[in-house]
Amino acid sequence: MFGIDSTVLAFVVLAGFSAGAVAYAFLFTRISNEKQVGKRLETIKTAETDRSIVKASRDRAAEAVKRRKSLQDTLKQLDEKQRSNDRIVKKPPLKVQIRQAGMQVSIERFYIYSAICGIALMVLAYVAGAPLLVLPGALLAGAFGLPRWFVSFRRSRRVKAFLNEFPNALDIIVRAVKSGLPLNDAIRLIANESPEPVRTEFRRIIDSQQMG
Repeated sequence: MFGIDSTVLAFVVLAGFSAGAVAYAFLFTRISNEKQVGKRLETIKTAETDRSIVKASRDRAAEAVKRRKSLQDTLKQLDEKQRSNDRIVKKPPLKVQIRQAGMQVSIERFYIYSAICGIALMVLAYVAGAPLLVLPGALLAGAFGLPRWFVSFRRSRRVKAFLNEFPNALDIIVRAVKSGLPLNDAIRLIANESPEPVRTEFRRIIDSQQMG
């Protein structure tokens, strides 16, 4: 129609399609490579994020374990301290037990009395016709068992009496202070007029204050 041979025209069209196909293939490959690179970068970022999350989780777990261990150690120390205090409260030294029992005797004299008690019990067992193997047991029971049992009995009874009377003493002190009486005078009032053993314990408080 324009004086161009149909063969040439077909060749030109075919060449154009071929060039377009080559260009499309090149661009598609480039786009695919860019997408793959993007996916790889995204995968790397995701992996780094996952590693950060895992590391943070491990750090939190380690910190939780550390806090738990510290708390357990603290509770263990408090429990041991409480048990030690309980042992001290339940079993104070013998000298303190004698004082709490209200017995006016020194620790040395108490040991002397204990030895005399042990010998006396052993002699009584011998006179009663007890076997010789029983005599050492009677000596130990008289020297260590009976005196300490007596002190424990006196101490328990005195502590119970003190706890029963102590609220009344506090009530008297509160009312005396509210009425305008000085605290020291209120304590002296308890030390002079309250029943035993509260009276003796408050007298010791007054003596301690006077001694400074």
